[in-house]
Amino acid sequence: MQEFLDRLHQALAKKEATNSLRKLTLNNPDLVDFVSNDYLGLAENKETTATINTILSNYGLVHTHGSTGSRLLAGHSALAADLEVFLAQFYEAESALVFNSGYVANTALLSTLPQKTDAILYDERIHASLKEGARLSFASRVPFQHNNLEHLERRLQAQEKPTFISIESLYSMDGDIAPLDAICQLASDYNAAVLLDEAHTTGIMGNEGKGLAILNGVADKCFARVYTYGKGPGGHGAVIVGNQVLTDFLINSARPFIYTTALPPYSLASIWATTLTFQKATKARAQLNENINSFLVHLIGNANSPIQFIATGSPETAKALANHGQANGFNIKAVISPTVPEGKEGVRIILHSQNSIVEIEKLCQTIKEFMAN
Repeated sequence: MQEFLDRLHQALAKKEATNSLRKLTLNNPDLVDFVSNDYLGLAENKETTATINTILSNYGLVHTHGSTGSRLLAGHSALAADLEVFLAQFYEAESALVFNSGYVANTALLSTLPQKTDAILYDERIHASLKEGARLSFASRVPFQHNNLEHLERRLQAQEKPTFISIESLYSMDGDIAPLDAICQLASDYNAAVLLDEAHTTGIMGNEGKGLAILNGVADKCFARVYTYGKGPGGHGAVIVGNQVLTDFLINSARPFIYTTALPPYSLASIWATTLTFQKATKARAQLNENINSFLVHLIGNANSPIQFIATGSPETAKALANHGQANGFNIKAVISPTVPEGKEGVRIILHSQNSIVEIEKLCQTIKEFMAN
């Protein structure tokens, strides 16, 4: 056993020597939040809590704490079934299937849908959960350059297998938006299927927060869409929407769905309630856009999105910038390898509707002061 402990110790020591060792730190409530994915400030919304309790009461589940099993055994309920009908209608799809988290949903989709006789063309910057699912699928995996339509088309031209295209609508590190309309057109031209992760657009993009595909009118051109509730909606869980055949196939084949305990009633009610809350959060979305514009006035940003990345080029400088921000009252964190490639380290800034313009201006000034030294 000692030899295995020594192996782990050596791996950790190597990370520490390269300044890439990660540690859990308690969140400091005294710092201004520029790090969480709570884009609309809904994580502590009292109206949502009241709606959750009403939903649970309607189903007689106020005192039910667990689901008691997987959905295929003891974990299915009228609440889960009705929730999926509601979500399918809300996201303008034929069917919906709830998962325990965005990571689980992405892994389930990419590991189950593509077969080993298929190919997955994926944007090089998709989330780790998508890459993990693709690896488990045994399908051929071919990356294309980030948001590069010409490179994607060359990959499609060279592909002889049935092909899936895996992308995100809003990328979690760079904060830039996929050219979704053009990608859907390429998919149509080459008979490929688009698998779209809407994790960072759920709740914040479109008049009702329904994400990029519906905003752009191309939802029906995506084979499957994933909506995540742990970010903009301020909740937890996820849903995959698409054709009824897709849902039936996932129920029968997706191991992360079949072999896990279902979400408890409170979590199901939370998904329903947070959807109703962010649907009406028009003012919060407008304020978020105003805050994004304010940030971009003071600093050169990456995109017109709540995610802004300040590149530093080394983990040491990234951590120093994060420490400088925290010392000045702002909760910002360094992003280092392997989350980003070596040499691409930096600090990710998350803007929220609840941040004030004054806070944003002071944050920008703090960053400028550090970068000038």
